[in-house]
Amino acid sequence: MNKLYTTIFLSMLSIFSMAQNPAASILSTNFDAAFTELGGEPKGWVSANLLTSGAIVSSSTPGYGGSTSAVKITTDSIPNNPSPGLIPTISGILLTGKIQIGLTATIIQGKPYTNKPEGMAYYAKYMPVGVDSGFAYALLTKWNAGLNKRDTVAIGGDTLKSAIAAWSKRNLHLFYYTTTVNPDTLTILFSSSSRTAAKKGTAMYVDEINLYEPNTSGLKDVAERDFEMYPNPASNYFVVKNFKSKYNSVLVRDLTGQVKLQEQLAKNESTRIDLNDIASGVYLVSILNEKGEVLQTKKLNVIK
Repeated sequence: MNKLYTTIFLSMLSIFSMAQNPAASILSTNFDAAFTELGGEPKGWVSANLLTSGAIVSSSTPGYGGSTSAVKITTDSIPNNPSPGLIPTISGILLTGKIQIGLTATIIQGKPYTNKPEGMAYYAKYMPVGVDSGFAYALLTKWNAGLNKRDTVAIGGDTLKSAIAAWSKRNLHLFYYTTTVNPDTLTILFSSSSRTAAKKGTAMYVDEINLYEPNTSGLKDVAERDFEMYPNPASNYFVVKNFKSKYNSVLVRDLTGQVKLQEQLAKNESTRIDLNDIASGVYLVSILNEKGEVLQTKKLNVIK
């Protein structure tokens, strides 16, 4: 199912203009400002509001912690869908960017951003209709003038698989294709429904988006001082050597963000993690604290 999420995400990026210059508007991270964009979205965001009489994206009061407002994304029909092969006719999507009006209306995705964060945190509530699932993605890119295209610097995703009645903190961690290139654009996408099982009326609430501060000494160096993971590549198992008592468990995900396994860590000792049910491929191994917050992430190659 997560492969389908990736498909819709990349499809959205292909239909929205991948312009050399990203959107100049400032990203609204707490959604307390007025929803004054052309389609009634918050500043710095675009949606399919212009394509439907319903309000796919709207303001919701109160927001997290009693704040002025949050954003509500509601799955709805898109009768004027310009590309039903790429955008589901029933969907709810919110994307960073702006609409540029000229001879034609063009959507410029993303916002200027040059840091290399560990990931993104946000607060969410989720109210699916029947069996449905929402998701969030973040993408860092860099314009490649020589090839006249955008190169992916990092990508990460988070899936909401069941109802979330109260505001809950969500974590989205970025997988870096390179740590030597600084991005120039950040794109964030929220979807209230899956691509193939979207249910009209499913609602996703989002508030307080924050990017984790980048490590000034380099992502890889900082991670490797805090815990060891070996062998890598691995086959049937790998070992996590825990140097800090704050590390509580280990989480293994594939590159789409789907959780493959999660196990407790022995305090200040080594823990063997079996890979019997894990297929060959590249995975992200994250170390979590007792609150379930990801503290460090590394890449693991599994070869069977």
